[in-house]
Amino acid sequence: LHIGRRLWGHRAGFLAAVVTIFFISIAEAGQATMTEIIACVPMMGSLALMLRRRPGPWAWFSSGVVMALAMLVRLNLAYLALAVGLLIIVRSIRKGWGIKTVLLYALGGAIPFAGVVLVYYSRGHLGLLFKSMVEAPMAHSTGRFSVFQALAGQVRAMVRYYGLVPLWIGFIGGAVLTVREWAVMGNEKRRTMVTIGVFIFGVAISILLSGLPYAHYQIQVIPLTALAAGFFYAALSGAWRKRRAAVVGAAMLVILLFPAWTIVKAYVDLGGKLVHRQVFAQDTGYELAEYLNGENPQKEPTYLMSYHIAHWLTGTKPLSGLVAHPSTIGKPYFLEIVAGRGATTGGELETLLRKDPLFIVKDEDLWYLRGDTEAMQILESALDTDYTLVKTIGPTLVYRKKRPSVLPR
Repeated sequence: LHIGRRLWGHRAGFLAAVVTIFFISIAEAGQATMTEIIACVPMMGSLALMLRRRPGPWAWFSSGVVMALAMLVRLNLAYLALAVGLLIIVRSIRKGWGIKTVLLYALGGAIPFAGVVLVYYSRGHLGLLFKSMVEAPMAHSTGRFSVFQALAGQVRAMVRYYGLVPLWIGFIGGAVLTVREWAVMGNEKRRTMVTIGVFIFGVAISILLSGLPYAHYQIQVIPLTALAAGFFYAALSGAWRKRRAAVVGAAMLVILLFPAWTIVKAYVDLGGKLVHRQVFAQDTGYELAEYLNGENPQKEPTYLMSYHIAHWLTGTKPLSGLVAHPSTIGKPYFLEIVAGRGATTGGELETLLRKDPLFIVKDEDLWYLRGDTEAMQILESALDTDYTLVKTIGPTLVYRKKRPSVLPR
């Protein structure tokens, strides 16, 4: 709101804020509290500080601090922080600011990381910090997809999930209007546009270098593209406001409400459950948790290969940190970091099964084990030999150990 209002007026700022909230809410996986949504807050704070009319030392320092906070939430934004740092260096050279501005930004960025390092050091876990902040992210970003494959994946996601089409149209329209006005812009506004452009480029590169083309990564760029979209839709509404206010108002409403169909069904289902006072009763994760609470009162070990939310709902723990998220076991590029050199999916699966879980819960199609013949054979052999299918919840299968374990755990 503040940035858009300062650049193009109150209407553009208001529409930019509405577009941001609306399209993050309907983006793929945007209904959940994703780390991308949280990281957007300090990221946009850093941009707002840099766009102050006369940013002083405190603004540059604070911009580095909040940028680092964004990185601690989404480490891929390190590429954005680097792009912004290069922009500051270029401007420092051109304006004769000297090295002070760059150092202030870098010092601000270092402080949050220093605090995290200090906490881990005080607990003797620096090795764990290095694995989680350096080794694992690098393995994630280089494990499966090149930049071009990630780009193709993001484009396919845009085509498949076209609820964000009005946002992309607004962004392109706002970019075109900005180019048309470039010749008459003052120097300060041009610098502002360049800064926003660097942020958009930096976030785009951060997404593409993340290693996997998940559609929800696009959430990170929505607040930035919404600035241009707000400008475009404000200009569109202002052009015909006097003569065709009703038509323009209706068109704007359709543009904003068109994508809502993507989540309407979910909210209709939720409304029905509220009416019947059964908000979660029909959700697989909660139904699974209710079943396990009744059948496993002693909290015996359980291997949840799907719907791991049931761990939190039943007061149980994953069999190991490796499967805190079940799909990690199917990612070879993570296994060597977490389990050691030479670790394989099949080998780690055997290790988990030796812990003799009372229940194993899996979907009919375990997407993260597709193509791993060895791991699937190990799992199917264990289920056929030692377990009985006791419950089916949609596509989710619940298996129970045929006989109590007599092995020490």
